[in-house]
Amino acid sequence: MRLYLTCPQTYKHNELAFLDDRKTITSRIRAGLENVLHAYSSKVSKEVSVENQANYEIKKVLVIGSTARENKVKSDLDLILTAPKVSADDAKEMKLFLSYAFFCDRPKEEAIDLYINENPRREFVDITEQVANLLKKYNGILAGVNI
Repeated sequence: MRLYLTCPQTYKHNELAFLDDRKTITSRIRAGLENVLHAYSSKVSKEVSVENQANYEIKKVLVIGSTARENKVKSDLDLILTAPKVSADDAKEMKLFLSYAFFCDRPKEEAIDLYINENPRREFVDITEQVANLLKKYNGILAGVNI
């Protein structure tokens, strides 16, 4: 079963995630992450009281797994979102929601697998600085600031 959402970006699953240096992200990661952040902030905005929405702020984004290790086109995109104030139960619920939208019933190369507040057990690339503008935009939505 898959949850269908309207997303702001077209996810370009048929391109590499990183440039040759295996550190600089491409539009594949940027678009995929923006779609995830859009869904995340929309769900929080609808289900969490206004005074608690800022607690869902995402502080860090890591690319993990085969995408970080091998940078293959025919691979899913694995991301860890770190939101330190989100409880373990809320993180599990959010992962389930995001999995239905971005992972379930998708071909491997189109899938985005998400983890919230997990420690990387595999090779990873920290992309937080490269996506700071996206984090600012969507964390601003959670904080009630129009950016």
